[in-house]
Amino acid sequence: MTGPRNFDAPWSWQLWVATLFSVAVLAGVAVIFFVAVPSPGVPRLALATTGLLGIAVASLFTIRGYEVGDHDLAVLRLGWRSRISLAGLKSVEFLPDATRKSVRLCGNGGMFAFCGWFSNGRLGRYRLFGTDPRRSVVLFFDKRRIVVTPDEPQAFVRKLREVCSLA
Repeated sequence: MTGPRNFDAPWSWQLWVATLFSVAVLAGVAVIFFVAVPSPGVPRLALATTGLLGIAVASLFTIRGYEVGDHDLAVLRLGWRSRISLAGLKSVEFLPDATRKSVRLCGNGGMFAFCGWFSNGRLGRYRLFGTDPRRSVVLFFDKRRIVVTPDEPQAFVRKLREVCSLA
């Protein structure tokens, strides 16, 4: 047992821009509905709060960091964790261009995080839990690929190799 190690998940400029734009649009829609809908009451309030609710829900999926434990990787969110078992991990590599030319199959492409299922020619289908694509670390399992973006990709790779006894 080596004990857990935490890594931060810094935001790329692309994530900042996408998040600020998305929040501005949703907040703007809320203001427009509140001002433009003539009748006060439930319809006006419901329309106005929809955009704000979208911001609140999306913010829960923010990726704050990662915790490498002895048997799993925890993706740290706001108030909860997504756990990924490290059983069956074959290799791990720092690949800064791993997510290039990816197509989002299902997920979030830039409001507080890049997360979900994606696909590209290099990795095939993969799961992404990231904030800065230039820091992409790919976890290779037999039938799946997982991409994370820790603040120290090389140290993250070393830690996973140590924990999983990979060469």
